[in-house]
Amino acid sequence: MKTDVFPLNYFKNIWTSKQIIQQNNSFNWFQLIVVLLFLNGLMIIPVSLNYAKMETFSVQNTFPETFQMIDQTVVDNMKEAAFASGEMNLEESFRIQTDNGVVAAGLTEQEAAQTLQEDGSVLLFLKNELQLREKDQSVSIVPYTKEFDLTAATTIAEFQDAVSQQWFIKNQTFVIAAFSAILFALLLTELSLLVFGAAFFLYIASKNKQTSGRKPYKKSVATVLYAAGVPSIAAMVVGLIEFNVITMMTIQSVGLIGYIWFIYYHNRINEIKAQKAVKAQTT
Repeated sequence: MKTDVFPLNYFKNIWTSKQIIQQNNSFNWFQLIVVLLFLNGLMIIPVSLNYAKMETFSVQNTFPETFQMIDQTVVDNMKEAAFASGEMNLEESFRIQTDNGVVAAGLTEQEAAQTLQEDGSVLLFLKNELQLREKDQSVSIVPYTKEFDLTAATTIAEFQDAVSQQWFIKNQTFVIAAFSAILFALLLTELSLLVFGAAFFLYIASKNKQTSGRKPYKKSVATVLYAAGVPSIAAMVVGLIEFNVITMMTIQSVGLIGYIWFIYYHNRINEIKAQKAVKAQTT
């Protein structure tokens, strides 16, 4: 199998400073961007796996006014309901009007539709589902799971947690995807600033007369991306063992800087050896 084609040549060359220096002009800009996205993707793997382990998620920040309507009166009224196999039965429906909106349970489909036409926030407990709507937002419909039961909640906090967990069960995929996308964007911004910033300083240094010739900026970017390979892999492994975004970012950034120093330290030693060898031959 050929290992000198993209992207295999990237993994082949990240392990030694000699290979990095020799091959830092083998990529075009599109390939460099692909490598940048790949390295950032390595950081996201532990993030997604960690979010996938979440069992509950507080939605009070998503529906602040709606959750504020849940008081002890609502908790006490819902104790009269019976939950079984994903259905709720309530002999006598109730409707509570608050400053923020309406909390109701046991309504008919027509009554629920009329309530949703009103202004303000809405929290409805219907036969097979609960419906939440924050003021001026769309309605979130959450079907009951077979295990869902609010009668065990005796406090406002327990009641809110039960509703949050039910919402999270339905929206878990969306929550994981949203959090991962946000963190992907943040990490990509941080990595891009680090890579292109470090590459700029390498490019400026390469124009110094004391260095071995001038190197295009693209070669400097390639060198930095090569240097980011091993630290990014290490950060991913650490994140899989014990997830901590700050620790992962520290390993990646500090490792990248250290790897760049290692690359050019060994490259400078080789240049000095080559210069001594040339002098020895001429004397």
